[in-house]
Amino acid sequence: MKTFKLFMTRSIRLCPVAFIVAIGFSMVGCPTDPPEPTVTGITVNPATANVVRGQSQDFTATVSGTNDPPQTVWWSLIGGVSGTSISAAGRLTVAHNETATSLTIRATSTHGARIGTATVTVTAPPPPVATVTNVTVNPATATVARGGNQNFTAAIFGTNNPPRTVTWTVEGGGTGTSISADGNLTVAANETASTLTVRATSTHDTTRSGTAIVTALAQEQYVPGFTLVEQLAWLRENAFSGFSYIIEIPHGNQNVIPAQTTLPSGRTNLTVTLRGNVQSEIRLVANGILFNIPSGVSLVLGENITLQGTRDNEASLVQINNGGTLIMNERSRITGNTATTNGGGGVRVFGGTFTMYGGEIFGNTATRFSGGGGVIVVNEGTFVMYDGEIFGNTTGADGGGGVRVSRGTFVMHGGEISGNTAGTDGGGGVRVSGGIFSMHGGEIFGNTTGTGRSDGGGGVSVDGGATFRISNGIIHGSNASEDLRNRTNGAGVALHNMGTALVGIDGAAPTGLFLLSTVNHTVHVINGVLQLPQGNSFVAQLARLDLSGNDGEHTIEIHGNEDISPAQARLPSGRTGLRIALRGRVPSQIRLSANGALFDIPSGVTLVLDENITLVGRNVARVGVNNYRPVVIVNNGGTLIMNGGARIMGNANTFRTSGVFGAGGVCVASGGTFRVSNGVIYGSNEAEGLRNTAYASGAALNNLGTSQRGTFTPAGVFTSLSSLSTANNTIRVVNGQFVP
Repeated sequence: MKTFKLFMTRSIRLCPVAFIVAIGFSMVGCPTDPPEPTVTGITVNPATANVVRGQSQDFTATVSGTNDPPQTVWWSLIGGVSGTSISAAGRLTVAHNETATSLTIRATSTHGARIGTATVTVTAPPPPVATVTNVTVNPATATVARGGNQNFTAAIFGTNNPPRTVTWTVEGGGTGTSISADGNLTVAANETASTLTVRATSTHDTTRSGTAIVTALAQEQYVPGFTLVEQLAWLRENAFSGFSYIIEIPHGNQNVIPAQTTLPSGRTNLTVTLRGNVQSEIRLVANGILFNIPSGVSLVLGENITLQGTRDNEASLVQINNGGTLIMNERSRITGNTATTNGGGGVRVFGGTFTMYGGEIFGNTATRFSGGGGVIVVNEGTFVMYDGEIFGNTTGADGGGGVRVSRGTFVMHGGEISGNTAGTDGGGGVRVSGGIFSMHGGEIFGNTTGTGRSDGGGGVSVDGGATFRISNGIIHGSNASEDLRNRTNGAGVALHNMGTALVGIDGAAPTGLFLLSTVNHTVHVINGVLQLPQGNSFVAQLARLDLSGNDGEHTIEIHGNEDISPAQARLPSGRTGLRIALRGRVPSQIRLSANGALFDIPSGVTLVLDENITLVGRNVARVGVNNYRPVVIVNNGGTLIMNGGARIMGNANTFRTSGVFGAGGVCVASGGTFRVSNGVIYGSNEAEGLRNTAYASGAALNNLGTSQRGTFTPAGVFTSLSSLSTANNTIRVVNGQFVP
């Protein structure tokens, strides 16, 4: 018994030691769980901010706590009207019509539900700044006798009610010719200049001015004689330089031959005006030029005067030689002539100047080379059209049914060029083959290129090396009504451009110029701005961008949901550096209305999905039928960027492939690039209304090229954080980081 007791005693004494050792061994040998991160606070930066209505402010949040808590937050807004919002990236946008003066920005931790706030004071925008966009002078043209006067007025156009005051000046005149502070022009009796420019310059913006052209005539003298032949004979013998003579035709129609209509030569600044008491035709009854205007002579066609050619003539009806001038006024006409040996059925501007203030040039033909059924400009001549009509003329070769500029300048301020036909070589209305055509007003419509050739330019054709500039005016295209549209078998119903075609404010210092490509739709320009074909919809803005032919950066702002087809969403092709940013003025959906890819991004084009943009495909849940393409295809050389929290959703691609067409949301082809810093592409793991699906893999993304997540600097420099692989589940990225 003692032995047992001793044994038990020892056992009792040893057991605690062994237990302690076992516990110690267990504590040293087993790993422990990492401590749980905790969030103790959130700091929003900036804590206070002043934001003007209609502007934006970026906020960031810093999550503090223990054990490295996640830095992700949910952004929300307290206060504000509809339209004031904060994005998932922390960008606050204050609506233009915001009535609240104070807003609260709230950042809520995605781990621990801690909240940080910032206070925003909403301020009114600064008062608008008055700007002057255009100055016009009325009348725009005037004829003033030497020793006479003419009153002018000016109209100021702009924004925010600019001052209506101008400074008047006159250019090109001699001593004694002046204009008063209220716009009253006085032409000196001894003025030697035949053309003056009256300029009204805005006192608010001295870079903006408008002009009027004044033709200064000598005091008038009537020419004696009973017939045109007698009156012209008297002029050749008695006319003095610097004087103006009027030939009044009182007896109606007169038949003449070229030898009888020779104008005085060897004179300077001599003006001859033809005027009819009744409607009078001067009819050419033999081959040759009816009026061959020499240097130093200005021939003015006044009211009731018609120059009538012949259908078997060899030459133009009127030729204006270097230093000579032809002026057409209202109710004058040039018609019925066929030139078989040179261009310009009606008028040939051969180094001289032709100014058309009104009247009509119609029914003329140029059958051989050089073209220009109505008018041709060659030998560095100048044709300026302020008003009038050039219609129903025809050319058999070399184009320019209405007007051809072969070597010279054509400036169109107004009037109409319509219903002309170019048999070959393009330019039913106007062909510019060597020189410049500047269009500052007027309308070109209803012209045609012949059926036997494929040369384009129903309205205007621009050859290589030639230039066309438009600041105001309309050239009707395929979207115009039947009676207005120009027609062609080739390219460019409105404009066929193989040279240089520019839109902008023309002049000594052109501003805002950008290139036009060959265009089928109507080209309508107001004050240097190409007008949208239809309103301000996404489709219309994209069509305007396609018209421009320009690379560079462009933003299309969308004002609400739009349903469009792949054909309407076709991006411009053949570019090398075109960047198109889509941005919603309000949260906006671009919804696919027909089978196909919503956006098929070609080489040389970057499509940026900015804030408030959602691309929606086709599926049974939304439209009752599935699609057979991804929502977006990024082709070789193309780029897709998501940087403003955009979403791509709701597409069921049933096309049976894993190749370039095999994705629900986005497919990046070999050589294509996709970069995302903020945005969501929904995958097959989402609810039916949101998810994208594909027959093969890649419900969200099918990557055959380069796909990356990362961040962009304010300057647009991208830093990649990782590559993206083909994915079925949703891809959600905030500030370059994956977010569950």
